[in-house]
Amino acid sequence: MSMPLFLVWFPVLILFHISGVDASPCDPPCSSVGLCSATSQVYNTTTMQMSPVYTCVCQLYFGGRTCSTPWYTDVQYMKWVTAYQVCTVVAFGIVFLWSMYEIYHVLRFYPDDRLSLVTYAFSIIAFGALCRTVLWAVDPNRIKLILPNIPYRVFFTIPVVLWFSVGLAADIYWLQKSIQIEGHKLLKVFKWALVISTICFIAALMAVTMAPNTIQTSVSKTMYLPIVRLLYNIFIILMGLLFCVTTSVLGYKLYAHTKIFRKNKTSPIPFRRMMTLVCLITAFLGAYTIITMVDLAMGTANRVIYLLLHVFYRITELGAIVCINLLFSRTINKKRMSQQPESHAISHSVQDEMFTMEEASSYEVTISRDAETDKALEAEGTP
Repeated sequence: MSMPLFLVWFPVLILFHISGVDASPCDPPCSSVGLCSATSQVYNTTTMQMSPVYTCVCQLYFGGRTCSTPWYTDVQYMKWVTAYQVCTVVAFGIVFLWSMYEIYHVLRFYPDDRLSLVTYAFSIIAFGALCRTVLWAVDPNRIKLILPNIPYRVFFTIPVVLWFSVGLAADIYWLQKSIQIEGHKLLKVFKWALVISTICFIAALMAVTMAPNTIQTSVSKTMYLPIVRLLYNIFIILMGLLFCVTTSVLGYKLYAHTKIFRKNKTSPIPFRRMMTLVCLITAFLGAYTIITMVDLAMGTANRVIYLLLHVFYRITELGAIVCINLLFSRTINKKRMSQQPESHAISHSVQDEMFTMEEASSYEVTISRDAETDKALEAEGTP
């Protein structure tokens, strides 16, 4: 008798369990893009205990009490999104055209640099800027829900990886010039930093591309923070820290090696422009990393804060890639060379001949002799 009873009650128990799972404490129940969670507690005067308050936690691009209202239905909000979209498309489009012009200029007039860091940097920036331009022209930050999720995540992440990659290319270029001054081999610590950074780039791209992005994978019940967003932010922070630390060490190393030239206050410091641009690149990419930390800490799906964060993201990206283009630009550096007087032998472009330590020492001696000569002439001319 027990077996027939089991066969009768088993379907009933299954139906009861399913109905219990589907029952939601949220009233009204959440939509498919929302998760009913206990976001706060209130004191119940009847039971004399704290009772949870259930609300719907919404995915990105959705809001409302039941998470059934897309952001793009708000006309006033979409006006700000459109302005952000137009500015982003125009700015990155200009950077793309600029980079393509620099590539053409290098390929035509500088055959020795066709397979150099210069061409690599311009190619990377051109491709990344093209991704940003096309993606934002179609669907800025996927707010309009036009693009599928996976293609959007891939083409959103690729430019970020490229910015840090070309930033490291600027580091390598900077280190090459430092080696020409110092005459020593590349330090192993910098090699390992570059290798680890490259691994982080690949891991970040794989994580963002393959990780799920549904509300059920959220690591928090009170805010929208899915696994894919958590992994993405963590890898971006690691890349930013590695890049900033590497660049800071290289900057200190090069600054220490150029103090000979700083004794002559009337002549331009060699690599001054290069050092300034690399410092600006580090500042912009460091700011990008800090914004990522803020994004990770807040984990917010508030549409206004989300838009503001990405406005700051785009500003830091543009600042970094514009500085990188200025650093490697052949046309701008050629004009600067033509405007500089030839008498200042120290005023070379960063792409041209570099001073050795022997030349620097002889130049220091010349500076000191000129200073002594000037003092002697002043003494003779004094009544």
